[in-house]
Amino acid sequence: MRFGILAGHDGPWRTAGDWTEFVKRVEGSGVDCLLLPDHLGPGPGVVAALTAAAFVSERLRLGYLVLGNDFRHPVLLAREAATIDVLSGGRFELGLGAGWKESEYRSLGVDYRPAAVRIERLGEALSIIDRVWSGASFSFTGTHYRLDDVPASLPPLQAPRPPVLVGGGGPQILRLAARQADIVSVMPRMRAGAPGGPIDLAEATADGFGRKIELVRDAAGERFERLELSLTMLYLSVDNRSVPAASGSRAWEGLSATPWGFKGSVTGAADRMRELHARYGISYLVGMEKDLDAMTRVVAELRVGW
Repeated sequence: MRFGILAGHDGPWRTAGDWTEFVKRVEGSGVDCLLLPDHLGPGPGVVAALTAAAFVSERLRLGYLVLGNDFRHPVLLAREAATIDVLSGGRFELGLGAGWKESEYRSLGVDYRPAAVRIERLGEALSIIDRVWSGASFSFTGTHYRLDDVPASLPPLQAPRPPVLVGGGGPQILRLAARQADIVSVMPRMRAGAPGGPIDLAEATADGFGRKIELVRDAAGERFERLELSLTMLYLSVDNRSVPAASGSRAWEGLSATPWGFKGSVTGAADRMRELHARYGISYLVGMEKDLDAMTRVVAELRVGW
């Protein structure tokens, strides 16, 4: 198994020294990957922040959970991603999603299309990114993108490509991830503007999670054995210590009874993660920045007995 930390929006972004100290703290925690989210708010520009992290870390893999496809042109994104991969010595992972938070679309003046359209557009974007990473010029004609004679650009260092993560909770996005991604991040459904917080707790059950895994298995076919399945611990409280989420804290805490959360002892949390690996094949577990101390203790427990 491997482990990551998803940095929050209210993290140590104020000075270069703060960011450097945080990256080194994550690297010293025993986790394998530092991930940045992609939402509007007080956080940094995530491309610049991840590039800086590449220079102040030595072993951490670096990625996104996840970039919003509709906010970035795939050709330009692929170029930036390849550059980060080269500058980090081949430690980059590209996380990409279809977008779900309608308020951000309104803020940016971007048309918020139905989920089916956004996901279809993401599929085309993933194909374009692969073409850019090939290091050859190309043209592309799809439903959502029409590109003419895109010049060759710097290829990434990792071959055949940096790992691509696609995350989501609905059937269509999970099918797309199963077909085109290397890492599938299985999430609960997110309901922007829903009362009590953005998580649909009625759907975030162990049975619901199992159905998502089976859906991925069916859609992936023979690819399934090569996929890395990922889960983000959206709520993690060990020994009755947890930092509340900035908003919708009741909904986040409600996840403690689901595969996406835990409340109990360090040993119990480690056992839960072993169960997720044994029962569902989850091999990449991500914790939230606010739970970094808890995640550090749990990872140490897992490393001993693995």
